[in-house]
Amino acid sequence: MPGKRLSMRKLKEVFRLRFEVGLSQHQIARSRAKAARWSGL
Repeated sequence: MPGKRLSMRKLKEVFRLRFEVGLSQHQIARSRAKAARWSGL
C-alpha cells in the first residue's frame, strides 16, 4: 500500500533537511513525527 502523500512544501523541506543540513533519514523522520505531535496532526 502506498504511503501518505506529501505536499510540495513538505517535500521541499525534507530535501532541504537531507541535502543542505545533512540530516539522516532517521533524524528527518523523527523531527517530522515531533512536529506532527506538536501541531496536533
